[in-house]
Amino acid sequence: GSMEFGCAVAGAKLAVVMGHTKCGAVTAAVKFSDSQQTVEQATGCQHLPAVIDEIRKAIDPQDFKKQKQRSENQKAEYVDEVARNNVLKTIQRILQESRIIRQLVEEGKVGLVGAMYDVVTGNIEFFSGETGPLIDE
Repeated sequence: GSMEFGCAVAGAKLAVVMGHTKCGAVTAAVKFSDSQQTVEQATGCQHLPAVIDEIRKAIDPQDFKKQKQRSENQKAEYVDEVARNNVLKTIQRILQESRIIRQLVEEGKVGLVGAMYDVVTGNIEFFSGETGPLIDE
């Protein structure tokens, strides 16, 4: 609702869906995808499962099967990949669920882009849909 208001009523010209590297929620989603314990049991957080369940949609089950064989460095890279996929899925969801944002994007009146913030370097990579980087700074 706030995105729709911002774009359709208040005149915002750009909406950015931003994820970040080393994300704790994404790390938890990956970790609990292969756990016997529920997120609530492990953390005591009753509302966290809704967030984790949404992020899990960005995990490719075939790719996840390789998780146990990955080195710690590869596991960290995989978490960052899932975070990026989550941004892309969120963009798709916004366009599917918001008629007005989809219309504004199609008319070229509003831009909807994804971004990943690298918490180590401070760089932000902007991207659109399935395409590569728009700007990498």
